Amino acid sequence: MFLKNLVTKLVFFILLLSINYESFGQDFQKWRVLFFLSPECPLCQSYSLTIKKTVDEYSRYGFEFSGVFSQDIIKDSIDSYYKTFQLSLKTIVDSSYSISRKYQASVTPQVVLLDRNGQIVYSGAIDNWVVSLGNKRRVITENYLTENLRSLVKHNKIIYKNTIAIGCIIQN
Repeated sequence: MFLKNLVTKLVFFILLLSINYESFGQDFQKWRVLFFLSPECPLCQSYSLTIKKTVDEYSRYGFEFSGVFSQDIIKDSIDSYYKTFQLSLKTIVDSSYSISRKYQASVTPQVVLLDRNGQIVYSGAIDNWVVSLGNKRRVITENYLTENLRSLVKHNKIIYKNTIAIGCIIQN
């Protein structure tokens, strides 16, 4: 029993070490996808599987995915959120709200897609599942982010430039 507990704690510790906390640099060599998230936001929790699938599918094409946390949030909350939902995103803690202001992120979840020059090519919702707070579609009919990523992989133009993200307010 002692050995089993020790192994469990060691595995958890290794998972925590694998989470990459980074500062937000301006060295753009890849297209970047910024997910503005909050571990406490129910919509961020609900979207975690969609985020995971998107990261898993499109990382192989060279897109770089980061989770931006714009609240005064403790590292343990982020670690727990990533572990619970098995997310593997680079982590950017934006406690000064400078990144959320720069990219005009006002809610979580919200996504911003940046080109190799750091210019916004898409900003808004992940898809059209959420109609309004507390009101969700039964069937998602437009996958804004993945349709844009798919278009870029095929060397086509961005389909969606802006949509309205609905979620938990980023209080800055």
